[in-house]
Amino acid sequence: MKNGQPISTSEVIASIEVPGKHLDIDIARALGLDPIRAARAIVPKPGDTIQKGDVIARRGGMLTKLVYSPADGRVVESSNARVLIELGSNPLVVQAGFTGLVKEVIPERGAILVAEGAILQGVWGNGRLAEGLMICLARNRIEELIPDRMDVSLRGSVVFGGPCLNPETLRLASEIPLRGLVVSSIAPGILDLATNLPFPIMALIGIGMVPYDDHSYQIITNMNRRVACVNAVPWDRCSGSRPEVVIPKRGEGHISELLEDVDYKAGQLVRILQSPYPWETARIKTLLPDARSYPSGVYAASALCVLENGEETIQPLVNLEVIL
Repeated sequence: MKNGQPISTSEVIASIEVPGKHLDIDIARALGLDPIRAARAIVPKPGDTIQKGDVIARRGGMLTKLVYSPADGRVVESSNARVLIELGSNPLVVQAGFTGLVKEVIPERGAILVAEGAILQGVWGNGRLAEGLMICLARNRIEELIPDRMDVSLRGSVVFGGPCLNPETLRLASEIPLRGLVVSSIAPGILDLATNLPFPIMALIGIGMVPYDDHSYQIITNMNRRVACVNAVPWDRCSGSRPEVVIPKRGEGHISELLEDVDYKAGQLVRILQSPYPWETARIKTLLPDARSYPSGVYAASALCVLENGEETIQPLVNLEVIL
């Protein structure tokens, strides 16, 4: 990769071979020899590739005794009359997750990828990744996505719908098949089925019967018929990763200045990142002139925000994410 390089949703930006399981074989015990003589009886050297049934140690003399490898692998270490065998490795790849550009490559660490468009983060995902033309079937914020709405014309698309409560909806989506499915919420009783389907499925708002919020529904309807990149990774609160949909702007070959750092100001639409109003949207009413003290003992620049229900709350700026 290099700075400015275009990337696609499923493009691999990094890969590594993660070591698999290991076998530790005690040669001295297997041959009935002392450690010094057993060490001399070991056949393969560190780094050698071996197959199941290969001889890894041999005791000579009138009563020859052999020790065979129990599996395919690679000899990692041979010392103290023991042989350590690595049983293969597992490839670990990191995919881009959306269509965009490489902003900066960080040697030995990774890269910063950017895109201009809309992003919707959810609460549940089945771990799959794909992109396709988005088709919104939700005619309002609360309409349930029912099996009757699934037909062959949706093949290869990313469908956006309201609450998904019927397992038959998922089965039909798999038969069509869809490229991806994004719903406002999903019934807890069909999570196992959704997890095992081969395309990405994610719930944006909640589990159970939960409609879209006004802001998310407006984004979906305004950007209908565009390409949607669905990265339905499970929500990991430790790492901060969440299932998300990125909808890039059409025909953008560059990244505008809107993606640079944005100063907070009155009237901005923001999302609150922490309790007691996690993931709620609000507008900044005013920036407080002085840093405010919080129960944790931290002093932080803050803003008075107005929630969608009209309630006012003071939040530290680091707890606010600007929605452009």
